[in-house]
Amino acid sequence: MSSYDERLPCGASFADLLGQVVDHEPVSDPAHQATCPFCQSTLRRLRQDWARVEALARQPVELPPGLIMRIMARVRTLSAQLADS
Repeated sequence: MSSYDERLPCGASFADLLGQVVDHEPVSDPAHQATCPFCQSTLRRLRQDWARVEALARQPVELPPGLIMRIMARVRTLSAQLADS
């Protein structure tokens, strides 16, 4: 059983709360979440963690030196092989 299948002590689905944070899915029981310390704590932690993931996703990724040249050399080789066949 993964953590995505788990239920909080209040019975709320962890997967549902994760969907709210990540996919902006609608709240299934707003009255419960407004007063439930388990849901509030879990949502707060998920929002903080997801904010970190989004911040990392916005950071540029540096390509290793020479990667584009190696890719283009391979493309030229494959293109030449196709032309010859």
